[in-house]
Amino acid sequence: MIVTLVAETGFVPVPHVRIGLIDADSWDGGGPGTAGPDSLDGGTPTNASSGIDAGSPNTRIVTVPEGTDQVTLWWESEGRSDMVPGAVRRPLTGAFGHLDVEAGFDVETRYEAECFAGGVSLGRVVLGSVVLPWVGDENGCIVQQPMNPFLHAVVVNLEGSWPSLTWEAPGDLVRTQGAMFPSLVSAGPRQAAQDVSLDFGAPTREVSQRVRATLGTQDEPQLPVWLVRSHQGILPRRFYGHVKTLKETDLDIQGDDEWWSEFTAVVTEIARPAPGLQTAPLSYDDLDVSYPDYDARDAAYTSYDAMDTDWSLAGAAG
Repeated sequence: MIVTLVAETGFVPVPHVRIGLIDADSWDGGGPGTAGPDSLDGGTPTNASSGIDAGSPNTRIVTVPEGTDQVTLWWESEGRSDMVPGAVRRPLTGAFGHLDVEAGFDVETRYEAECFAGGVSLGRVVLGSVVLPWVGDENGCIVQQPMNPFLHAVVVNLEGSWPSLTWEAPGDLVRTQGAMFPSLVSAGPRQAAQDVSLDFGAPTREVSQRVRATLGTQDEPQLPVWLVRSHQGILPRRFYGHVKTLKETDLDIQGDDEWWSEFTAVVTEIARPAPGLQTAPLSYDDLDVSYPDYDARDAAYTSYDAMDTDWSLAGAAG
C-alpha cells in the first residue's frame, strides 16, 4: 500500500496532518523527483484515480500484514506516544483516510499503524514522519476541545505566560536504623505537570466567545479539558489539561476601537480523554449540502472511500 502524509495548515476544521493509505503499489505525482528511498515529491497536484490530491505529499510504500481488517494509528513526538484520536480499530478495506487534527506544530511527528486481524494484533507498520508548520501570528496558539475540533479558538500567548511547569514524584523516604541512605517507597513514576498557569489574550469578542465555547455551554456541555497547541515555549506541542479554574478579565479600553479580553486558567496535565472518540471533521450532512442530489454526489467519486475522505467539504453543513 502507499501511505501519504500531508501537513495542511488550513482550518478544515483546524491545521492537521492528512493520513492516507491507498491500495496501490505505484504513484503518479505529475513529474516527481526522487527525495529518498522511501518518499517522493508529488510534483504538480493532480487528481489521482483514488480521488486523493497528489500534490507534494510525503509518500511511502508499506506492506500491511495479510489478513489485516482493522488498524489503529499511533503518533510519536517529543518522546511521547499515543493513539491518534478517532483512529482506533478503524476498518481497513481498499483505502483508509484520516485527519490528525491534534498534531503538534513545528515538531516532527512519526506515525505507525497497528494492524489487527480478527481482533488479534499483528504488529505495527511505520508510516513515516511529517512536520506541521505553524502559520500565523508568531505569538498565536490554538486552544481546542479534544472531543470536537470545531470548538477551537486562536488566541495570543501573552508575554511572560507559561513560565514554568511543576512535576511531582509522590513517595516517602524511609530511614532504617544503621543505614546511611534512606529508602524510597514510591507510588510510581514522576507525575504530569500540575497547577500550570496559562495566560492568553482574545483580541475580539468573537474569539472570547469561542474560548468559552471550548468548555461548553448550557445547551452543548463539554468536558472541562483543553488541548493547547502552541509552537514555542516549554509546553509540549500536544498539551492536554484539565481546566480547574478559568478567569476572564475585560481589558476593553474606553474610546479605543481595540478590544481585548485576558484569560487566566489553572490546569493540570492529563492523558487525552477517550482517544477512540472524536467528532468527525467530515459528516454526511456536509456531503448532502454540497451536491444537488445523491446521483450527483455518487458520480463525483470513484469509490465510497474517496467520498468519505473528501476533507475539502468538512464543515460545509455548518
